[in-house]
Amino acid sequence: MWHRCVEESAQLLCQRLGATQLLGYSVSPHPGRSELLLVASRGQALEESLMMPVLDRTLNALIIRGLEQERLLLQQQVLQERETDTDTGLLSREGMLRLIKLRIDQLGRVSGLDGFVLMALRIGGLQELYEHAGPEAGNRQLELLQRRLDPLLGTSGHVARLETDRLLIMVPRRLLEAARGGICGWLDMLLVAVRHKVSLNGEDIYLLPSLGISRFPEDGEQMDALVYRCERALHDTLQLNREWHFFDEEAEREVRRLKQLEAEFVEGLQQDQLRLHLQPIVDGRDGSLVLSEALVRWQHPEHGLLGSGDFMPIIESANLDVALGRWVIKESIATLIRVHDAGHALHLSVNVTVRHMMDERFLADLKRLFQRPELCRQLTIELVESQLPEDIQSLAILFQRIRSQGVALALDDFGTGYSSLSQLQQLPFDKVKIDRQFVVAMDTDKGRAMIDAMLGLGEAFHLAVVAEGIETPEQRTALLARGCHLHQGYLYSRPLPSEQLIQHLKAGKHWLPVHALSCSGSRRSSG
Repeated sequence: MWHRCVEESAQLLCQRLGATQLLGYSVSPHPGRSELLLVASRGQALEESLMMPVLDRTLNALIIRGLEQERLLLQQQVLQERETDTDTGLLSREGMLRLIKLRIDQLGRVSGLDGFVLMALRIGGLQELYEHAGPEAGNRQLELLQRRLDPLLGTSGHVARLETDRLLIMVPRRLLEAARGGICGWLDMLLVAVRHKVSLNGEDIYLLPSLGISRFPEDGEQMDALVYRCERALHDTLQLNREWHFFDEEAEREVRRLKQLEAEFVEGLQQDQLRLHLQPIVDGRDGSLVLSEALVRWQHPEHGLLGSGDFMPIIESANLDVALGRWVIKESIATLIRVHDAGHALHLSVNVTVRHMMDERFLADLKRLFQRPELCRQLTIELVESQLPEDIQSLAILFQRIRSQGVALALDDFGTGYSSLSQLQQLPFDKVKIDRQFVVAMDTDKGRAMIDAMLGLGEAFHLAVVAEGIETPEQRTALLARGCHLHQGYLYSRPLPSEQLIQHLKAGKHWLPVHALSCSGSRRSSG
């Protein structure tokens, strides 16, 4: 009778709590009261107010723990769902992070051999497969990949899915060391397991691996640091076009330094810390100034005057070339106008990137120069050969617009890129600049043959040829003997602050090297 009353009370409580089915209950007697532990099936969300004690005529009071056990079961189920990738059954990022933290807590302070390795894996081609064949085909490939990885991972390795085409793998260090060939041998086997060809509608999609690797405890003892560092190593793998790369602390410090320098450069650009320096391009026969290349120096508030080599890596990596190029163009035009209005003629050559030239603001920045037609012929725009795109039609149209205003065009670092003769024919260059590496190699037969070939091309295409990086009298003499008269290099002058070069220009001085003065007393001083 008593048990039947308890069961009825439990049923009544089940109804009042909104549960759909009573799964079981238990009662533990206490002096003056009984405690009912109820286990009910999942129902609608229950408010805590509904879990107040339910009075029963037979029992004095029921102290209810409501759905506490059900809450724990639900909590465990939700946790399991959050830690599993529902599409593939792999661990989710959250699930892997919990395992990594648990593993770190278990290991404590250990030697490298007793630690573990984290690997961020990007599967090239998988994103393409998802886009063309749909999620079912992509998920299927991940399931097949896990089967191929199982023999490598054993029971102690784990795989999680981070993104569509990225996985995170955790493996004990001893497992890798025990493989044939050690860690490198194990990594090679992993790469083989990932590489796979998928045929889709008569076309082949190749799944190709890229790995970034960090190690516990060598690369950090905190979960967040280890995950970040293997993902950072993956970024380096992709940048270096490799298959795998270990996290490098020294390289990471360099990355942080460059990031700091990047922020400082952007601030310096805004606060007028850049300076225009000019390097003379002269007629090597008499030292007369023909042209001056505009170069940038950064007057850093802490590190002093920095050359372009100190900050050019951040210009390229952070896509700051347009912002820097716009500053150089505007400053060069202002300098041309200032010198011209003072009664002197200065010719400047400015290096820009193709991306900058194709920017919609490029022509707008030249508008101030176009309004002074007499100055347009005093500006040359230089493009680096290695940056020339394969499709040059739009570039050729822009070239024509610029040249129609009288501005000249030069191909910089000639011989270091892959420009074809057809490109030289289609793009209306006025000058080519022979890169320093070919000038340095002139002491060899092949080096001299290369110079002769480039001079021949210049003559065939009616281009003026400038030799860069001339540092010795022997290089000057050899170039003059071959008919190359336009010279640039430290033998004549290092880059100078623009005002210093302008004062030299106003004084009518030439730029002959010292040894040439001793050979010909009739020539003017180089100043």
